Amino acid sequence: MSQARKTAVLLAGAAVDTNEMVRVADDVKGPLQDLSGDGVSVNPTGASLLWSDFNEANLSAMLKSEMVSRPITLAIPVLAFGALVAAGLPLILTLSGPGRLGRFPGC
Repeated sequence: MSQARKTAVLLAGAAVDTNEMVRVADDVKGPLQDLSGDGVSVNPTGASLLWSDFNEANLSAMLKSEMVSRPITLAIPVLAFGALVAAGLPLILTLSGPGRLGRFPGC
């Protein structure tokens, strides 16, 4: 509690790994912020909550970048090979390769 009795800090944690702490932070940050009101402001913070916010922002940016890059990634082989079927062969071979589905007998 501050000397002016206007600010209080509550330290909380759990004996779990950091990934679990971030998952819990995802679940509790909304309900904690909802406790604000009647002259009380609740601002959860800490490493777990910061990582939770970072993960949300990163997911949004990643989905947006994938939506932009996929058509370009598919267009380049079409231009290089001159036909849609020829451009799809490297993709099909990559998806069916040993790293994707496991080792083929004799490999």
